[in-house]
Order: sequence, then structure tokens, then C-alpha cells
Amino acid sequence: LSINSRGGSINTAMTIGRMFRTERVGITVDPKGLRVSACVLILAGAVDRIVTSGKVGIHRPYLKTMPRRSYQKKAVRESFRMMLQELRAYLREMNVSVKLADDMVAVAPERIRFLTHDDLNNYGLSGIDPAEQQIRVIGSENRDIEEAGRLGLDRREYTRRKALGIELCSLM
Repeated sequence: LSINSRGGSINTAMTIGRMFRTERVGITVDPKGLRVSACVLILAGAVDRIVTSGKVGIHRPYLKTMPRRSYQKKAVRESFRMMLQELRAYLREMNVSVKLADDMVAVAPERIRFLTHDDLNNYGLSGIDPAEQQIRVIGSENRDIEEAGRLGLDRREYTRRKALGIELCSLM
């Protein structure tokens, strides 16, 4: 999928990210798109995170307010602490560096910090998620074992022939 959003609810973004993780969805960030705010949490949930040259931006999540309602500083502090705790737990669940949460908090909500490719790599927001890589490796190994058995070859001979086939095909 390709997403394009100026942000939204972090709780909704984490729900979507978890759905994407369960369904093993990949996300492409295309060159013309803009993904900021809560959208980075959806990207974190994807198993394939392909960021070409589109913009991915972060800022501090903020709490919803209601007009004409007074808030106690202690309640705001506790709500913010809980939100940050949930955000960090989500990032750990998605195999993304929790430093992303700290860096998000450092940027005022009315500003946006656009992430570089190095930032995306360092946070773990680009490429294939490590857990997904392991699933794919195991799947590939199972297929190779089944195919070797079907052909009546031991695993070493099957691998030798497979490598030879790849080499010969690349020459054509």
C-alpha cells in the first residue's frame, strides 16, 4: 500500500499499524507523498517499509482538549505519561527504536521534523522488519527442503544446482 496523510490520532494509527502487522502488509512511501505525525506509526506497523524519496515527518503527539473544560496539570501530566508509555510499547512491539518516541516528543506539535534516510534506517523504519525477515527465511527453507525431496536430491546437491541455475540465468 501507499499512504499519504498529514496525521491524525496516534491510537488509531497504532491500531492500523497492528492490523497491517497481522496481515503482513507492506507500505511504500512514494516520492510525491507526505507522511507526517501519526502516519509514522502506521509505517512502523508495516512488514515492508519502502521509502523512496517521499517525506516522513514527526512531531510531539498532543492530547485532545474539549472547549470550555478546565484541566488539572496533574491530570495532563499523567495522560501524557501514559500516552508516551503506550507509544514506546507500540514501537518495541513493531521492532522500531523507542528513540523515535523520544525524538517525536522533542518536536513541538506545530512544527515537523522530516526524517532523513539515515534517520529512517536508524529507527528501523525502512526495509523489511526483522521478524518478517525470519518468517520469510523459514518459508524459503521449507520450500527448498520440499523441492529437494520432490526431486530426490539431498539439500547440498539441491543448493548447488539452484546456485548454478541462478548463475546461468544471469548470464543470459
